[in-house]
Amino acid sequence: MSEKPPLALWLHYRATDERLPRDAVRQLIEHYTEPGDLILTDTHEQATQARRLNRRARPTSTAPAAGNVRELPQQPAQLGVAKDVASAAAIAASLAPGGFLVVDVTPPTQLGALARELEATGLQYWQHIVLADTDQLKPRSQQRSRQVELERAHRDLLVFRQPASTAVAAAAGPVWAEMVAA
Repeated sequence: MSEKPPLALWLHYRATDERLPRDAVRQLIEHYTEPGDLILTDTHEQATQARRLNRRARPTSTAPAAGNVRELPQQPAQLGVAKDVASAAAIAASLAPGGFLVVDVTPPTQLGALARELEATGLQYWQHIVLADTDQLKPRSQQRSRQVELERAHRDLLVFRQPASTAVAAAAGPVWAEMVAA
């Protein structure tokens, strides 16, 4: 029987905004890396946050395919942060053994399908982080209305890990049994 992936709940102000909150990026970097590690991100803002925490960082927009070879990393990355499957697959190829990939999943992405797709590239599904919006936890006005307006109160971050070696990865098999599609 396979284990279910660990689920984490992180509370952050404005977690449902278009961009991943700066404090959440900081928390991911501090949790999954050490000073000096290389981090690949989809945005310059996240790279700046990594540098503030004494990590080396490179936005994927400056990858050699974009023509900027002087920023090519000399070693694989310990952490990659991606907004979609396409950039996740590209970043995954640059991860060090044991490195982590965080995918900021946007609705209506099917979480199970995404996890299976990235597992097919050799990554191991590691953790599901629910980033809850603390702003949504505040009480709403006392007015009662018949119409209920629903607002998204969280965002999903899926964490994958590059196996330490292919032999270990083959022996480990899938980390999870199933994931309910959102």
